[in-house]
Amino acid sequence: MWPAPEEQGTLAIGFLIGDLDLSLAEEAAIVAYLKTLSDTKTVKPPKLLK
Repeated sequence: MWPAPEEQGTLAIGFLIGDLDLSLAEEAAIVAYLKTLSDTKTVKPPKLLK
């Protein structure tokens, strides 16, 4: 489902980032959740008070 990592053995804060040992269903659930976070609306900033 995901492409191979660009770098092997990348360390961050003392642990290896990469395979989280998730099942395909768990990974699909996370991807589906993340897709709900995309927002297409642009909010205009409020007018400054004078």
